[in-house]
Amino acid sequence: MAKGARASNKKANNVKLKSRVFGPVETARTERLSAKLLELASQPKPEREVRDVAMDSEDGVKEADNNVIPTKAVKDTNGKQFPILFLDRQRLNNKLTYLSTGTDIEVDQESTKKNSKLAGTKSRIEKRRHSRRASIVFPKIPTLFLIAANVLIPIAILTFASGFFPYKPFLSGLAEYEALQYGPPPEAPFDKIVFMVVDALRSDFVYSRLSGFTFTQSLIANGAALPFTAHATSPTITMPRIKAITTGSIPSFLDVILNFAESDTSSTLATQDTWLAQMKAKGGGKMIMYGDDTWLKLFPQTFDRSDGTSSFFVSDFTEVDNNVTRHVPDELKNDDWNTMILHYLGLDHIGHKAGPRSPNMILKHREMDGIIRQIFEAIESEPYLESTLLVLCGDHGMNDAGNHGGSSPGETSPALVFISPKLKTIAPKFEVPAPFEEEFQYYKTIEQSDIAPSLGALLGFPTPRNNLGAFIPDFLLFWPDTENDKVQIMLRNARQILNVVTATFPSFERDGPSQDCNQASSSIDELACNWRGITEGLAKLKESGEGEEAWLNKVTQWLKDAQGIMSSTASNYDMSKLVTGQGIAAVSLLFAFAAATITISKYPITISPFLGMTLLFARRWNQTGQKFAGEPDIARKFLFDHNLTLWYLVGATYLWNLKSLANQGFPELPQLLSGALFTALTTAAVTFKFAFTNEDSPELMVELVKTTMDTLHNLLTLFLITQSRTTNIPLFLLFDRQFYLLSTLDLNLIEISTTSLLLQYTSFFAFGGSNAISSIDLSSAYNGVSGYNGLATLSPTLPSSAYISLNSTYNPNYVNPIARIFFTVTTIFAVIFLTHYRNPYQNIIQPNMPFSNIVNPGIIPSYTALRIQQDAE
Repeated sequence: MAKGARASNKKANNVKLKSRVFGPVETARTERLSAKLLELASQPKPEREVRDVAMDSEDGVKEADNNVIPTKAVKDTNGKQFPILFLDRQRLNNKLTYLSTGTDIEVDQESTKKNSKLAGTKSRIEKRRHSRRASIVFPKIPTLFLIAANVLIPIAILTFASGFFPYKPFLSGLAEYEALQYGPPPEAPFDKIVFMVVDALRSDFVYSRLSGFTFTQSLIANGAALPFTAHATSPTITMPRIKAITTGSIPSFLDVILNFAESDTSSTLATQDTWLAQMKAKGGGKMIMYGDDTWLKLFPQTFDRSDGTSSFFVSDFTEVDNNVTRHVPDELKNDDWNTMILHYLGLDHIGHKAGPRSPNMILKHREMDGIIRQIFEAIESEPYLESTLLVLCGDHGMNDAGNHGGSSPGETSPALVFISPKLKTIAPKFEVPAPFEEEFQYYKTIEQSDIAPSLGALLGFPTPRNNLGAFIPDFLLFWPDTENDKVQIMLRNARQILNVVTATFPSFERDGPSQDCNQASSSIDELACNWRGITEGLAKLKESGEGEEAWLNKVTQWLKDAQGIMSSTASNYDMSKLVTGQGIAAVSLLFAFAAATITISKYPITISPFLGMTLLFARRWNQTGQKFAGEPDIARKFLFDHNLTLWYLVGATYLWNLKSLANQGFPELPQLLSGALFTALTTAAVTFKFAFTNEDSPELMVELVKTTMDTLHNLLTLFLITQSRTTNIPLFLLFDRQFYLLSTLDLNLIEISTTSLLLQYTSFFAFGGSNAISSIDLSSAYNGVSGYNGLATLSPTLPSSAYISLNSTYNPNYVNPIARIFFTVTTIFAVIFLTHYRNPYQNIIQPNMPFSNIVNPGIIPSYTALRIQQDAE
């Protein structure tokens, strides 16, 4: 009730206050406002005048004070002048800026004048155009130059490309033996072929002193192999080179584009005449292929058994070849095939990744040489393989940087070796290894297209119809001199090329004089004249039977001349379009140069560092081009020699990227969460890069691993010193000097292992140990351990043996995987043993058992041999 009484009193007080105090005040204020409004309402309404205001922004503005600005030339409709005051200077400036754009603004306004003059009329207020000329914004000159350059570049490319891919004649269908008066074709010495392609097999890889093909060189030396350097015309890419090898024709640069198209099927050779198609048509066995899947794209549904591998995963050196080799033993036991294609890619991958001087290259040589040995020994031992021809060749070579595609001597000089026991009857014995050739032209040089007609005669099938190759005369010795087999082989090859020549040059005349051929008006007329001479010589050869050797030489020369002329037609470009395209490109370059020059001249200080970094670092980071390929650069020379610097730079790059991601990656996330997320992602990326580099380029990890192992070794040594008695610490210095002296000795593996074991026992006793359990030193057992634990408590009790074992297995220059695995396994067993050792009543340990029977501190075999040998070298 007291609370209710207080509320009632408070309410009554408020009512009295409102009626006696606030009420009179509000009433007086309301009366004053009403009187003021009545006074204003009783006054007459002022008349509004409409004035035609002409404003000129160029009229002088005179400042009265800081805030008030009078203007002139302001008139009313009667011509009377009066000032207008702009109280805000900023508004005046905005008004003048707006008028400076030069736009016309018309404002319609209705106003009433005096009843006698302007009643019911309308007036228009017009602001005249500002006297300043309107500024029209045009594109800047550098921008126009850049636009012109970018428009002209695609035009130049299209014009140049339209003249760069010439027309080549194509003869369809499979070739058949032409009926000659010499009878049926000569009998072939072989009926099976193993065609082994080692991608990028440069000639010096097989023939030089630095080669790892020792078995192949032995075959060359005893006459079981016939070596050549097969010239590969540009472009030196796998697909066009396979086309040249199988058809005998000259590929075009369009095949370079098709070579990189994984899904391309337009470049198939399924409908063209190749020696593979001839072998399939001949019958006698199945067609099998293992290796580069380019063969499967070029020859779809040709092979009865196949297993293709991709050629673009260049980081794989081993599995890509193992996938081929695993089929070889089983196929050599089968006799149901007549053609086996093997295409190995590992050597090419090594070249792309590390160059021809990579330490992995010699190992790959030996691996390929071992496969040749395996196949050759099967040919010698198996009766169904005795007529098998093994052909080892490279589709192209590589330059000093390990790449290919151009026309440098290294790229256009692959090796070509014909191997068979039957060759001992015709092949001479060559010098091996061959003397050094700077241009890689070892032994005899032939054209790569010569493979197709040569295989035709050796295996007994017609030369492919579009072939431009010449039969290799070295194989003519397979046929007796008493018959016309040699004449028939060369004549068939010449008549086949003659058909291609006449299809290309309809003006070729088969009839006419055969004298003074050197005076012919053109190369094709000279070729026709020489052909007429061959025809006449053949007629004389039939009559007398003499002069066969001279006629064969003449035909061989004619084949080479025809090959040269037809090869030039493959590069018979439309010169007018090529020149036009180059001219347009030159104009585009001038526009781009002019734009760059104008920009650089305006901002020299800003652009100079950019140009300097581009010229000094970007250009020298990796050498490019044919002229400087393989020359020292930052990536291949400096960083390979300074691995630690490389990894410092790599780490700095990852940290910079991590910082950018953490600050800008997900701005909506909290900073702590964003940083943790991107730290985890960056850590995973760095771990992957370490693992991938260790598999891909282990040589880049040597210095990093060495530095890491040095650090871990020194940290573990510090730990062992700390866990030793103070009086025993100087012994570590003695052990280190002993190790240094041992590393200077030329000890073999057995001597090093024996010495290491003896020193482990010696160090154990030097530290005060014995064969009794009671001699175990537990003075440092609880350092850093809060409670009893078998491993943590007893592991510090053997610091001397642990140090010697560590030194015996640690090699700062090379950590052998087998030693690491063995060391890890033995350590695990020691840990298990020491864990059980904490219970003295277990049966595993007897109180009176000698300690040497319980745990052998020297049980770990050492791998110091490699370290001592490397240090001695």
